[in-house]
Amino acid sequence: VEMMNGKISVRSELNKGSCFEIIFYDVSVAQAADGKSESYDKLFDPENIVFEEATLLSADDIAMNRFLMKAIFRDTNIHVIEAENGEKAVLFAEQHKPDIIFMDIQMPVMDGYEATRQIKGNEETKHIPVVALTALAMKEDKEKIMQSGFDGYLKKPVQKSDLFGELSRFIPYSQKGKGGCEEPKTEEESEKISPGTLEKLPEIIEQLENELAELWRIAREKGAFDDIEHFGELIKAFGQKYSLEILVKFGNDLITHVSCFDIEQIDAALDLYPKLTEKIKLLSKIGN
Repeated sequence: VEMMNGKISVRSELNKGSCFEIIFYDVSVAQAADGKSESYDKLFDPENIVFEEATLLSADDIAMNRFLMKAIFRDTNIHVIEAENGEKAVLFAEQHKPDIIFMDIQMPVMDGYEATRQIKGNEETKHIPVVALTALAMKEDKEKIMQSGFDGYLKKPVQKSDLFGELSRFIPYSQKGKGGCEEPKTEEESEKISPGTLEKLPEIIEQLENELAELWRIAREKGAFDDIEHFGELIKAFGQKYSLEILVKFGNDLITHVSCFDIEQIDAALDLYPKLTEKIKLLSKIGN
Protein backbone atom coordinates (compact mmCIF):
# COMPACT_ATOMS: atom_id res chain seq x y z
CA VAL A 1 0.00 0.00 0.00
CA GLU A 2 2.78 2.44 0.94
CA MET A 3 4.61 1.65 -2.33
CA MET A 4 1.49 2.92 -4.14
CA ASN A 5 1.56 6.19 -2.17
CA GLY A 6 -1.24 5.09 0.14
CA LYS A 7 -1.79 4.40 3.79
CA ILE A 8 -3.44 1.62 5.76
CA SER A 9 -4.91 1.62 9.26
CA VAL A 10 -6.80 -0.87 11.41
CA ARG A 11 -9.31 -0.75 14.26
CA SER A 12 -9.99 -3.90 16.29
CA GLU A 13 -12.32 -4.93 19.07
CA LEU A 14 -11.84 -8.13 21.03
CA ASN A 15 -14.35 -10.84 20.08
CA LYS A 16 -15.92 -8.53 17.49
CA GLY A 17 -13.47 -8.19 14.64
CA SER A 18 -11.26 -5.76 12.78
CA CYS A 19 -11.83 -2.94 10.30
CA PHE A 20 -9.07 -2.16 7.83
CA GLU A 21 -9.04 1.18 6.02
CA ILE A 22 -6.89 1.66 2.91
CA ILE A 23 -6.52 5.06 1.24
CA PHE A 24 -4.83 5.64 -2.12
CA TYR A 25 -3.97 9.12 -3.32
CA ASP A 26 -3.70 10.50 -6.86
CA VAL A 27 -5.43 7.51 -8.47
CA SER A 28 -6.39 8.28 -12.07
CA VAL A 29 -8.42 5.59 -13.82
CA ALA A 30 -10.97 5.52 -16.65
CA GLN A 31 -10.75 9.14 -17.71
CA ALA A 32 -10.84 9.91 -21.39
CA ALA A 33 -7.56 10.87 -23.01
CA ASP A 34 -8.56 14.52 -23.31
CA GLY A 35 -9.50 14.72 -19.64
CA LYS A 36 -13.27 14.64 -20.07
CA SER A 37 -15.07 13.28 -17.04
CA GLU A 38 -17.59 10.45 -16.86
CA SER A 39 -20.36 13.04 -16.45
CA TYR A 40 -19.33 14.53 -19.79
CA ASP A 41 -19.54 11.10 -21.42
CA LYS A 42 -23.04 10.61 -20.05
CA LEU A 43 -24.10 14.01 -21.40
CA PHE A 44 -22.63 13.22 -24.82
CA ASP A 45 -25.77 11.51 -26.09
CA PRO A 46 -25.02 9.25 -29.09
CA GLU A 47 -28.65 9.51 -30.20
CA ASN A 48 -28.11 13.21 -30.96
CA ILE A 49 -24.94 12.75 -33.03
CA VAL A 50 -24.84 12.33 -36.83
CA PHE A 51 -21.34 11.62 -38.13
CA GLU A 52 -20.25 12.29 -41.68
CA GLU A 53 -19.35 9.20 -43.70
CA ALA A 54 -16.12 7.63 -42.47
CA THR A 55 -14.30 4.29 -42.18
CA LEU A 56 -13.31 2.89 -38.79
CA LEU A 57 -10.82 0.05 -38.35
CA SER A 58 -11.50 -2.06 -35.23
CA ALA A 59 -8.40 -4.05 -34.22
CA ASP A 60 -9.20 -6.58 -31.49
CA ASP A 61 -8.50 -10.31 -31.10
CA ILE A 62 -11.85 -10.90 -29.35
CA ALA A 63 -14.56 -11.54 -31.94
CA MET A 64 -17.37 -10.43 -29.60
CA ASN A 65 -15.69 -7.02 -29.14
CA ARG A 66 -15.47 -6.54 -32.91
CA PHE A 67 -19.08 -7.65 -33.27
CA LEU A 68 -20.15 -5.08 -30.66
CA MET A 69 -18.22 -2.33 -32.44
CA LYS A 70 -20.00 -3.08 -35.72
CA ALA A 71 -23.36 -3.26 -33.94
CA ILE A 72 -22.89 0.12 -32.24
CA PHE A 73 -22.21 1.86 -35.56
CA ARG A 74 -24.65 -0.21 -37.66
CA ASP A 75 -27.21 2.58 -38.14
CA THR A 76 -24.67 5.38 -38.59
CA ASN A 77 -22.49 6.69 -41.42
CA ILE A 78 -19.48 4.91 -39.91
CA HIS A 79 -18.32 1.86 -41.88
CA VAL A 80 -16.45 -0.61 -39.65
CA ILE A 81 -13.77 -2.99 -40.91
CA GLU A 82 -12.16 -5.60 -38.65
CA ALA A 83 -8.67 -6.87 -37.86
CA GLU A 84 -8.07 -9.68 -35.35
CA ASN A 85 -4.43 -8.81 -34.62
CA GLY A 86 -1.90 -6.01 -34.96
CA GLU A 87 -0.32 -7.41 -38.10
CA LYS A 88 -3.62 -7.29 -39.98
CA ALA A 89 -4.32 -3.84 -38.54
CA VAL A 90 -1.11 -2.57 -40.17
CA LEU A 91 -2.03 -4.27 -43.46
CA PHE A 92 -5.63 -2.98 -43.49
CA ALA A 93 -4.52 0.53 -42.51
CA GLU A 94 -2.38 0.66 -45.64
CA GLN A 95 -4.97 -1.02 -47.87
CA HIS A 96 -8.14 0.79 -46.74
CA LYS A 97 -6.79 4.10 -45.36
CA PRO A 98 -9.44 4.27 -42.58
CA ASP A 99 -10.34 7.61 -41.05
CA ILE A 100 -9.68 6.30 -37.52
CA ILE A 101 -8.43 3.13 -35.81
CA PHE A 102 -9.54 1.71 -32.45
CA MET A 103 -6.60 -0.46 -31.38
CA ASP A 104 -6.51 -3.12 -28.67
CA ILE A 105 -3.15 -3.40 -26.93
CA GLN A 106 -2.82 -7.07 -25.98
CA MET A 107 -3.22 -9.08 -29.19
CA PRO A 108 -1.51 -12.16 -30.65
CA VAL A 109 0.92 -12.09 -33.62
CA MET A 110 1.56 -8.35 -33.11
CA ASP A 111 0.44 -6.20 -30.18
CA GLY A 112 -1.10 -2.76 -30.39
CA TYR A 113 2.13 -0.95 -29.49
CA GLU A 114 4.07 -2.40 -32.43
CA ALA A 115 1.13 -2.05 -34.81
CA THR A 116 0.77 1.63 -33.94
CA ARG A 117 4.53 2.18 -34.26
CA GLN A 118 4.44 0.76 -37.79
CA ILE A 119 1.31 2.69 -38.78
CA LYS A 120 2.78 5.97 -37.52
CA GLY A 121 6.09 5.16 -39.20
CA ASN A 122 4.51 4.77 -42.62
CA GLU A 123 4.16 7.95 -44.69
CA GLU A 124 0.89 6.69 -46.14
CA THR A 125 -0.78 5.96 -42.80
CA LYS A 126 0.90 8.18 -40.20
CA HIS A 127 -1.92 10.74 -40.41
CA ILE A 128 -4.57 8.20 -39.28
CA PRO A 129 -5.66 8.75 -35.64
CA VAL A 130 -5.11 5.63 -33.51
CA VAL A 131 -7.09 5.34 -30.27
CA ALA A 132 -6.12 2.69 -27.73
CA LEU A 133 -9.10 0.61 -26.62
CA THR A 134 -7.80 -1.56 -23.81
CA ALA A 135 -8.41 -3.18 -20.43
CA LEU A 136 -5.11 -1.70 -19.20
CA ALA A 137 -6.38 0.93 -16.79
CA MET A 138 -3.58 1.91 -14.41
CA LYS A 139 -2.13 5.42 -14.57
CA GLU A 140 1.24 4.14 -15.78
CA ASP A 141 -0.47 2.10 -18.52
CA LYS A 142 -2.23 5.18 -19.86
CA GLU A 143 0.99 7.20 -19.72
CA LYS A 144 2.89 4.52 -21.64
CA ILE A 145 0.12 4.33 -24.24
CA MET A 146 0.01 8.08 -24.80
CA GLN A 147 3.81 8.17 -25.09
CA SER A 148 3.77 5.41 -27.73
CA GLY A 149 2.19 7.36 -30.56
CA PHE A 150 -1.50 6.84 -29.79
CA ASP A 151 -3.89 9.75 -30.33
CA GLY A 152 -6.39 8.75 -27.67
CA TYR A 153 -7.22 6.26 -24.92
CA LEU A 154 -10.40 4.44 -23.87
CA LYS A 155 -10.75 1.83 -21.13
CA LYS A 156 -12.72 -1.40 -21.55
CA PRO A 157 -15.54 -2.11 -21.05
CA VAL A 158 -16.34 0.90 -23.20
CA GLN A 159 -19.68 2.68 -23.35
CA LYS A 160 -21.34 3.86 -26.53
CA SER A 161 -21.08 7.46 -25.32
CA ASP A 162 -17.30 6.98 -24.83
CA LEU A 163 -16.88 5.78 -28.41
CA PHE A 164 -18.97 8.59 -29.87
CA GLY A 165 -17.24 11.17 -27.70
CA GLU A 166 -13.78 10.03 -28.80
CA LEU A 167 -14.84 9.67 -32.42
CA SER A 168 -16.17 13.25 -32.41
CA ARG A 169 -12.61 14.50 -31.84
CA PHE A 170 -11.58 13.24 -35.27
CA ILE A 171 -14.68 12.78 -37.43
CA PRO A 172 -16.94 15.73 -38.44
CA TYR A 173 -20.49 15.49 -37.14
CA SER A 174 -23.72 17.41 -36.69
CA GLN A 175 -25.90 17.39 -33.61
CA LYS A 176 -29.64 16.90 -33.46
CA GLY A 177 -31.84 18.75 -31.02
CA LYS A 178 -31.26 17.58 -27.48
CA GLY A 179 -33.96 15.53 -25.85
CA GLY A 180 -34.71 14.55 -22.29
CA CYS A 181 -34.39 11.19 -20.66
CA GLU A 182 -37.37 9.30 -21.98
CA GLU A 183 -39.14 6.36 -20.45
CA PRO A 184 -38.58 3.04 -22.24
CA LYS A 185 -41.23 2.08 -24.73
CA THR A 186 -44.00 0.08 -23.11
CA GLU A 187 -45.76 -1.40 -26.13
CA GLU A 188 -45.69 -5.18 -26.19
CA GLU A 189 -42.83 -6.50 -28.28
CA SER A 190 -43.44 -8.90 -31.12
CA GLU A 191 -42.62 -12.49 -30.31
CA LYS A 192 -42.93 -13.72 -33.87
CA ILE A 193 -39.90 -15.64 -35.07
CA SER A 194 -38.95 -15.93 -38.72
CA PRO A 195 -38.22 -19.41 -40.10
CA GLY A 196 -34.55 -18.45 -40.53
CA THR A 197 -34.26 -17.37 -36.90
CA LEU A 198 -36.18 -20.45 -35.74
CA GLU A 199 -33.50 -22.66 -37.26
CA LYS A 200 -30.80 -20.80 -35.34
CA LEU A 201 -32.54 -20.88 -31.94
CA PRO A 202 -30.36 -23.71 -30.56
CA GLU A 203 -27.16 -21.67 -31.06
CA ILE A 204 -28.94 -18.51 -29.82
CA ILE A 205 -30.02 -20.26 -26.62
CA GLU A 206 -26.52 -21.70 -26.14
CA GLN A 207 -25.00 -18.21 -26.19
CA LEU A 208 -27.74 -16.81 -23.95
CA GLU A 209 -27.07 -19.53 -21.38
CA ASN A 210 -23.28 -19.44 -21.53
CA GLU A 211 -21.23 -16.47 -22.77
CA LEU A 212 -23.96 -13.85 -22.37
CA ALA A 213 -25.13 -15.37 -19.08
CA GLU A 214 -21.61 -14.95 -17.68
CA LEU A 215 -21.62 -11.26 -18.65
CA TRP A 216 -25.05 -10.95 -17.03
CA ARG A 217 -23.71 -12.44 -13.78
CA ILE A 218 -20.77 -10.02 -13.76
CA ALA A 219 -23.04 -7.03 -14.41
CA ARG A 220 -25.51 -8.12 -11.72
CA GLU A 221 -22.93 -8.95 -9.05
CA LYS A 222 -20.63 -5.94 -9.56
CA GLY A 223 -23.42 -3.46 -10.22
CA ALA A 224 -21.06 -1.22 -12.23
CA PHE A 225 -22.85 1.00 -14.77
CA ASP A 226 -20.13 0.36 -17.38
CA ASP A 227 -20.62 -3.41 -17.16
CA ILE A 228 -24.41 -3.13 -17.19
CA GLU A 229 -24.49 -0.81 -20.20
CA HIS A 230 -21.97 -3.03 -22.00
CA PHE A 231 -24.23 -6.03 -21.35
CA GLY A 232 -27.26 -4.10 -22.63
CA GLU A 233 -25.42 -3.13 -25.82
CA LEU A 234 -24.39 -6.74 -26.43
CA ILE A 235 -27.92 -8.07 -25.91
CA LYS A 236 -29.34 -5.40 -28.21
CA ALA A 237 -26.77 -6.18 -30.91
CA PHE A 238 -27.35 -9.91 -30.46
CA GLY A 239 -31.10 -9.41 -30.90
CA GLN A 240 -30.56 -7.30 -34.02
CA LYS A 241 -28.26 -9.92 -35.50
CA TYR A 242 -30.89 -12.66 -35.14
CA SER A 243 -33.99 -10.43 -35.63
CA LEU A 244 -35.29 -11.15 -32.13
CA GLU A 245 -37.22 -8.03 -31.10
CA ILE A 246 -37.67 -9.34 -27.55
CA LEU A 247 -33.87 -9.14 -27.05
CA VAL A 248 -33.57 -5.77 -28.78
CA LYS A 249 -36.22 -4.32 -26.47
CA PHE A 250 -34.56 -5.82 -23.37
CA GLY A 251 -31.21 -4.32 -24.38
CA ASN A 252 -32.74 -0.92 -25.20
CA ASP A 253 -34.61 -0.82 -21.89
CA LEU A 254 -31.48 -1.68 -19.91
CA ILE A 255 -29.44 1.00 -21.72
CA THR A 256 -32.17 3.57 -21.05
CA HIS A 257 -32.29 2.70 -17.33
CA VAL A 258 -28.51 3.16 -17.10
CA SER A 259 -28.59 6.50 -18.92
CA CYS A 260 -31.28 7.68 -16.48
CA PHE A 261 -29.40 6.30 -13.44
CA ASP A 262 -32.58 4.40 -12.48
CA ILE A 263 -31.11 1.78 -10.14
CA GLU A 264 -34.47 0.26 -9.23
CA GLN A 265 -35.36 -0.35 -12.89
CA ILE A 266 -31.83 -1.62 -13.63
CA ASP A 267 -32.13 -4.24 -10.89
CA ALA A 268 -35.61 -5.23 -12.07
CA ALA A 269 -34.44 -5.59 -15.67
CA LEU A 270 -31.39 -7.67 -14.74
CA ASP A 271 -33.58 -9.95 -12.63
CA LEU A 272 -35.69 -10.63 -15.73
CA TYR A 273 -32.83 -12.07 -17.78
CA PRO A 274 -33.28 -15.75 -16.71
CA LYS A 275 -37.02 -15.49 -17.48
CA LEU A 276 -36.19 -13.94 -20.83
CA THR A 277 -33.97 -16.90 -21.68
CA GLU A 278 -36.71 -19.32 -20.62
CA LYS A 279 -39.24 -17.47 -22.78
CA ILE A 280 -37.01 -17.83 -25.84
CA LYS A 281 -36.55 -21.53 -25.07
CA LEU A 282 -40.34 -21.84 -24.96
CA LEU A 283 -40.64 -20.03 -28.30
CA SER A 284 -38.23 -22.56 -29.78
CA LYS A 285 -40.71 -25.29 -28.88
CA ILE A 286 -43.90 -23.64 -30.08
CA GLY A 287 -42.43 -21.70 -33.06
CA ASN A 288 -44.78 -18.97 -34.23
